[in-house]
Amino acid sequence: MPSADPRPLTDRQRDVIERIDRRVPIKVIAQEMGVSETRINQHIRALKDVYEAGSLNELVEKYRATKPKSTEPRSGENNSEPKPFIGPVQFPGQMGFPGAGEHKVSLGVFDGRYGVLARLAAVVAIAFGVLLAVILALTAAQALSDVMDVSV
Repeated sequence: MPSADPRPLTDRQRDVIERIDRRVPIKVIAQEMGVSETRINQHIRALKDVYEAGSLNELVEKYRATKPKSTEPRSGENNSEPKPFIGPVQFPGQMGFPGAGEHKVSLGVFDGRYGVLARLAAVVAIAFGVLLAVILALTAAQALSDVMDVSV
């Protein structure tokens, strides 16, 4: 159970928890805030410590339990009862929120200051590998064609 008076959140932590409460995916939160997904995950770990939560669902439940009730409902929303946290919004190809013990899909080298350069280097390496495979296949086809012509 969270303590009666959890330590105050930073502005960034508050922004992250409010977006998670609205079921915004981590990737989208990172894009909106202009930081990496790794940084958002660091904020989530800190928030789990603050609220003494073991999972993302538990974090949201504890945040909602301690969140001050708004006197004004959001536009188009009925604030009489909070909606239960069902889980993250799933987009095609998205694994959802990483839980305890789950592995990250992307490497940390693709995040951070030089993440764009690392991604570009990976794309160039893959393109070079495909080009090399095509050249090798064409060379093998040419060699087989020459062998077939000689024996006829």
